[in-house]
Amino acid sequence: MHGDELSYLFNDVLGVPSSEETRDVFMSDLMVELWTNFALTGDPTPDLSLGFKWQPLSPRSFNHLVLRSSPAMRKDGRADNRDFWRNLPLATNKILYPENFEKEEITPVRS
Repeated sequence: MHGDELSYLFNDVLGVPSSEETRDVFMSDLMVELWTNFALTGDPTPDLSLGFKWQPLSPRSFNHLVLRSSPAMRKDGRADNRDFWRNLPLATNKILYPENFEKEEITPVRS
């Protein structure tokens, strides 16, 4: 939920004490390092010191960072679903993705 990351940054957020479990401390340290790197360099992983390299989002690649005990970039398996929705002949899709649609021929109306 919105604001859940605050417990990784501050102790006793909204009266809830910070977790001292090893995995929560690891996640807190990781997130703070990613955010700090991003603030300093514009890249959350400017080197391979964390064991993975963050890949920015691109229009055709929705790869994402999986935050676990061994963080890693993963391929997004929903490309086919996005292509399906992107190719529906809706007015919005025709504006945003005109290359996906044939040019409609306009037939003059005769009176």
